[in-house]
Amino acid sequence: MVLDPNTDQALVDNFKSISPLLETCLDVSTIRPSYLNQFSAVIDLAAATPETFIRNLLVRGIPVVAVGQEPRTYSVNGVMLDTMLGASCLTRELVLGGHRRILAIEERTKITVAETIRRTASRYCQDYSVDACSAADAAQAVEFGATACICDSVQAAERTMQALERAGISVPQNLSVAAIGYGARDYPCSGYFVDPKQQAAAVAEILASGQPGRPTTLWLSGVLIDRGTTGPITFHVDETPATMSAGVKSAVLIAQ
Repeated sequence: MVLDPNTDQALVDNFKSISPLLETCLDVSTIRPSYLNQFSAVIDLAAATPETFIRNLLVRGIPVVAVGQEPRTYSVNGVMLDTMLGASCLTRELVLGGHRRILAIEERTKITVAETIRRTASRYCQDYSVDACSAADAAQAVEFGATACICDSVQAAERTMQALERAGISVPQNLSVAAIGYGARDYPCSGYFVDPKQQAAAVAEILASGQPGRPTTLWLSGVLIDRGTTGPITFHVDETPATMSAGVKSAVLIAQ
């Protein structure tokens, strides 16, 4: 099993339940190609495993299952979190609740959450705004009008909640917080979450079913968990932004 320093240890423990013979590796550059033949399969949990290492596995007929990241150069089996589905459902809930300024809190190299928010919000309104930012900048974004955010992982949600607490910003009164990610308990906020045990079971199923003609990808949708960190936007009548449409104003007033 290939890891990197940021891999969640709880996630590793769940994968070790697949086989007591499971070995872990943080630096694949130290493994000689001839040494690979002793492995029956490789589970890739790292974010940037070298493509040459993946190629060395495939030419030897060793099954590879990428977990959490889509394959880049070579086609391999995969178990992925359906981030787009989760973000779409959360965006719909937020937009119907009156939110128009939504933050996408995700890794700097990713745009999945931001693009999904834009695509979903455009189906319900025209006056939406989506900004990408880090968890540390969420509190400052509230000062500029942001009313909701969607995080791309449990870790990002935890950092966001901590930053908001330090800034004295109430959740969900001042900012609704939601996330998509892997977690079994101690959810930091509302959102769609996949139990790591389900993730490990999906990997085991791929490895046990043998190798089909083409690699298999399993998408995990997650379960909606309500932690009370999201809610409809609320304004007093004299604070309702002039830019909001008449229909949205009516919805807010009715809700009050």
